[in-house]
Amino acid sequence: MESIDSICHNLEAAFADQKDDPLSLVTIIEMYSDQVESEGKQEEKEQYLEKLVELLGGHHDVAAQIGWDLPKGLLNFYVSSNLFPYRRLSSNRIVVEVMNCFQEIAVHGNPKECLLTGCQLLSELTIENISQELAEIEKRDSAHGEILRSFTAVTSPAEIILGLRSHVLFELIQTVLRRIETLYPSKFLGMAVSVICKFLRSNMDEIDNTAFFLRRIFAFCRNYAPKEVSNDVVDLKELDSKEIEKINEDESVLQGKLLRNLCTFAIGWCMKRKHLRHDVQYYGSFSDVKTEKHPYYEELFEACSRFYQLAYSFDIDLKEEFLNVIKESKDIYKSLPPDSEISSDEARRGIGQVVYQLSHTYQLQKMAKAKELELDPFGIVVLSGLNYLVTGKHLYPEINLQDAIYLYIRFTTPSLFTDLYFNEAAEEISRYWLWVAITNSGYKELKAQLVEMPSYINAVLLQMLLLRNCDQPSEQSRMITFTLLTRLLCLMPEETTFSFSLDTLLTCPYVKPKICMLGIMKDLMLRSCECKRDLATELMDLKLKDDESVTGSQEAASQRSPPPLPQRAFLSLNEDRMACIHSVSLMALDKASKEERQKEDLLLLLNYLNFFTALRNKWDKNLLKSIHLETATYFNDDTEEKLPEIGFIKVANDTLGKYL
Repeated sequence: MESIDSICHNLEAAFADQKDDPLSLVTIIEMYSDQVESEGKQEEKEQYLEKLVELLGGHHDVAAQIGWDLPKGLLNFYVSSNLFPYRRLSSNRIVVEVMNCFQEIAVHGNPKECLLTGCQLLSELTIENISQELAEIEKRDSAHGEILRSFTAVTSPAEIILGLRSHVLFELIQTVLRRIETLYPSKFLGMAVSVICKFLRSNMDEIDNTAFFLRRIFAFCRNYAPKEVSNDVVDLKELDSKEIEKINEDESVLQGKLLRNLCTFAIGWCMKRKHLRHDVQYYGSFSDVKTEKHPYYEELFEACSRFYQLAYSFDIDLKEEFLNVIKESKDIYKSLPPDSEISSDEARRGIGQVVYQLSHTYQLQKMAKAKELELDPFGIVVLSGLNYLVTGKHLYPEINLQDAIYLYIRFTTPSLFTDLYFNEAAEEISRYWLWVAITNSGYKELKAQLVEMPSYINAVLLQMLLLRNCDQPSEQSRMITFTLLTRLLCLMPEETTFSFSLDTLLTCPYVKPKICMLGIMKDLMLRSCECKRDLATELMDLKLKDDESVTGSQEAASQRSPPPLPQRAFLSLNEDRMACIHSVSLMALDKASKEERQKEDLLLLLNYLNFFTALRNKWDKNLLKSIHLETATYFNDDTEEKLPEIGFIKVANDTLGKYL
């Protein structure tokens, strides 16, 4: 490479000599940019970029002609070799000078052409492509691999590069939108919104620092303002004042729709793989569970809360929109038959499978038929949860349990068919709304609502809660969701609770949910179900402080009151139920005793033995002896302990035997 001073001199000469030949000038700039970036030292790259900023700033007429053609080459300077771990980006002159170049282009370049360039580059920008670029560089240069690995302690180098490139493109698009003079600004805003949505779809699944991108989109929405149209615009001269007023009104409505759509889509999509622990926070408000605060969640919440405020500034009626989402959720399932019209268990199971598919099918049909912009339902649900975190109040405290159930099923089942509709934030907020419905309603009312629900809807609710919770990374979240599941099982008819539990043990293809179900069943069979009375009954029993005496009628009534009923478990035991569980435990034993057994098969058997030991005082002794002897046949002193679980099974079975 020739000296950097020579390159800068030649570049300056090209701006002077080739200003009337933009194609040649662009070719020269691209040639020098590629050469300096690939062969130059850090100081040389800094010097070259400073000169380019100086020339663009000093030749506005040239920048207007060639500005749109420069961003692609400038983005190539945002590569890992020009970044340094543990150094602030604001102190990196290469990073700063590229931003300055983009600023000159945004301010002095042709706005429409620059918008097209910015939108095209942003639509093509993906973390997957950047990761592939880095992998190829590492193969060619092993020394550079050490640099890449040093980044991982801070954050992914691919994510840093994506953040830098997207930042300058967002700034470019945002700035030129304010410079385009047109009667129809929604046309250009719509182009930008469409590209931003595509960028989010392509990248948010792989992003850790979601707050960064939320802030970028928030700034775009908040700062958007179309340029006022001057009187010498050609289109303006051909229209009368009423036509212009009508166009302005229509454009204002369209721009508002676009920004509201982007606001709800962005918060919904950016939170796809993130959560703010809404259900945990709410559970902690009425229990003694202490919720942990982490700086990561604080930063993410701060970014999300901006969108909550933004939604109100865009005149989005969150409560009304949330009620629309609830109504839409119920409508998805309204065509399904009531239990009374279902002739067999097989037909009921078939309808249950339809329930799993309906929301996904509905989303696809809605997308295909969409003719106008609508607020994103996932975003509305996320904002409904943010309302609680921001204000400490529920957006819709009157929500009933049936509505909350349909909401939960609608936003969790589609992810079973496609990752496109997986949304962790919407899922946890749906659980939060289940908690709100349970805690804000009376016991009898809740039981009545669950009895009215079709049994197949209740089954899907319980199955989704159980399956989803088994994969929860947070132990605290798992505990709270299992508490939610247990409460729902306590509220449901006892036969429904037992049928669901047995069906899980019998047919669930995964071992972890079976183990969890055994724990819940044990809890329900051991815990006493205290007699619950409604508030009116409790108020009737209160005595006024200024009247210590009890009236004769009250005293007589108290004497006639029968003795309290003995406490009973939430899930009672009888011969049939014990026989059913005994049968499925033998199936688990049979699988665990085979040579091709897996570790999880042994864990399931171990949990069955612990289950029987805990319930030994309520269980049929003959059945306990049977399972004890069958287990001892395969797991005894002669059994080789190839896995530690085998030893645990022996100990658990010996413990059970001591009580027999």
